Amino acid sequence: MIFALRAVLLLLFCIAADAGVMRRSGRQMEREVSYDGFVASPAENLTGVRTAGTCDHSSDTCLATDLRTTRESFFQCIASLGYGQSYRDNEVWEEYSPCEGQIDGHHMMLSEPQNAISSFAFDKISCISASSNQMKKSAALLGFGSFIFHAVGGAADMETPQLLDSLGMQCLAVNVLFSAMQKTSTNFQFEGYDFEHLDANCADWLANEGLKNCNDKQSNIDDLRAVKDKLPSYELSFALLAQGISKACGGELVPAVKNVLSDVVGNLLSNSVPSYVSNFEFRKWHDFNGAKVHRRRRRRQNMVQDAASVIDFCASSVPSFAEDFIAAVQRQGKFPSTKAEQHHTWHEKSASAMTTIVKGIDALRST
Repeated sequence: MIFALRAVLLLLFCIAADAGVMRRSGRQMEREVSYDGFVASPAENLTGVRTAGTCDHSSDTCLATDLRTTRESFFQCIASLGYGQSYRDNEVWEEYSPCEGQIDGHHMMLSEPQNAISSFAFDKISCISASSNQMKKSAALLGFGSFIFHAVGGAADMETPQLLDSLGMQCLAVNVLFSAMQKTSTNFQFEGYDFEHLDANCADWLANEGLKNCNDKQSNIDDLRAVKDKLPSYELSFALLAQGISKACGGELVPAVKNVLSDVVGNLLSNSVPSYVSNFEFRKWHDFNGAKVHRRRRRRQNMVQDAASVIDFCASSVPSFAEDFIAAVQRQGKFPSTKAEQHHTWHEKSASAMTTIVKGIDALRST
């Protein structure tokens, strides 16, 4: 369905400003809020976020040793820069519940404890085999960046937390787009960007530059800004991903899905979709043009298998993504909803949705 990756666009758009499908497992879920016929399942809060006035959390043990080491270095760097040692009530987010806790063994003061700790839900992407090593690193960096952004209350003058958050998203967007390009033998060069080069280096640039100057805030900010200048916006990367998969899946869309797509594209691209985005497409996953098809049996068999993998992606991965995405936007307080903002649930559900898409792309047969 066209819906899949364009939905990812609004997904990361709302995180940075920091519709219903029942699970096919047969598990009964309470019907809570509907959006044009789509149904969102109940919120799933992370356990251990708040306990007796404290905020304690330990990173998932599935994180690879190198990722845990990098995260530890960032905790130390952030402390040296003076972040996480005071509270701030950020008017952008509803949550403000100051508390102190141990985060991976580091004593910190959290302005938005649930918004902050729920950010580590992005570690899920780092813990699945479908993710490349660079994607795993980007997701772990995004988890930490979003965490510290909310922990400090996202103050406008605190650019390091903002940059760690946004750069994590930019790198993850590059990684996911590149994975689809690679699967479909699509040209990695686009609008002056070499996505193969960016995929291979983005997370390392972010980690290296983010940790280079931990005793001087301005130098740290300048280093991170230099990385940002090398990268496409996450909006562009996910817009291309959306457009490519839209054309690959094609399909039969109910009006509700079309409406969501329109809202997503409008929000992320400021209601102005450039032609190079609207014209973008991945190299076809399968080609039924008889003139191009070799009549050898092996070739025909491969075509059937290629088509089957695309059909499975569009019919299975996309609806699974849709359920979590819709649940996320309805609790974000930014889409039609009877619910107040629950940004922590947005993190949890969007991380789950992204995990589904990454697995779906990985399962596609390479062309």
